[in-house]
Amino acid sequence: MTEATVTDSSDQSMSDAKVREERRAVYRGMIQHENDLRNQRLGWLFALNGFLFAAAGVVWSTSNPKPLLVVIAITGAVTSLSCGVALWFGTKGIRGLNNLAESERQAGDLPVAGMRTEWFTKRKLPRPVNWAMHAVYPWNLVPVVLAGAWVAIAFVGPGHL
Repeated sequence: MTEATVTDSSDQSMSDAKVREERRAVYRGMIQHENDLRNQRLGWLFALNGFLFAAAGVVWSTSNPKPLLVVIAITGAVTSLSCGVALWFGTKGIRGLNNLAESERQAGDLPVAGMRTEWFTKRKLPRPVNWAMHAVYPWNLVPVVLAGAWVAIAFVGPGHL
C-alpha cells in the first residue's frame, strides 16, 4: 500500500467520524427541541387547569352551578386529553430519534440522550412492567389524572358532596 492510499483511507475515516458526529448533534438538537415542547405543553396544561379549577371553585358556590360546572369540566377533560395525546406523540418522537441515534452509535460514542429505563434496570423488562414504569412519568400520568378529575367533577357536582 502506498503512502497516498494510507492517507486517503485515514482521511475517509476521519470524514466518516465527522459526519457521524454531526448527525448525532442533529439528533441531540431534535430531542432537546421535542423535550422543550413537552415541558411547554405541561406548563400550559397546568396553567389552564389551574384557571379552570379556580373557575369551578367560584361557580361551585353559586345558586345553580351545575350547567356551567359541566361546561368547565368538559373543557378541562378535553384539553387535558388533547395535551396528553400531544405529549404521547412527542414522547414517541423522542424515543424514535433516540433509537435511530443508538442504531448508529459506535464504540466510544456517548449516548445522545439521558438515562433509558433498560439502562437503569440493567436488563430488558417484561412489556407490562416497562409500560407501567413509563405510565407514571408526569407527561404520561398527569393529563389522564386531570381528565379523570374533570369527569368526576362533571358527574358528582356540588349536589353530591
